[in-house]
Amino acid sequence: MPYKIIIREEAHVDTQEAFDYYEKIRVGMSEEFLIELIKRYDMLAIQPGNYSFINEQKDKILRDVVVNRFPYVIVLKL
Repeated sequence: MPYKIIIREEAHVDTQEAFDYYEKIRVGMSEEFLIELIKRYDMLAIQPGNYSFINEQKDKILRDVVVNRFPYVIVLKL
């Protein structure tokens, strides 16, 4: 059973800014970005423990996931 992915407001704003930026570079590039981002979210929902370990604190484990083809990183809190 996949995990539920919750996207914080800050991440949503950052994603919108990246979307707008890529659309200015080339029409359609923003859609390519979203496709890659959604692929990563889907993979995270299935196996969140398979990605790079950043830090461990008392109540959370942080991992990061690089989005294919784009210099964009998802930070995951487990």
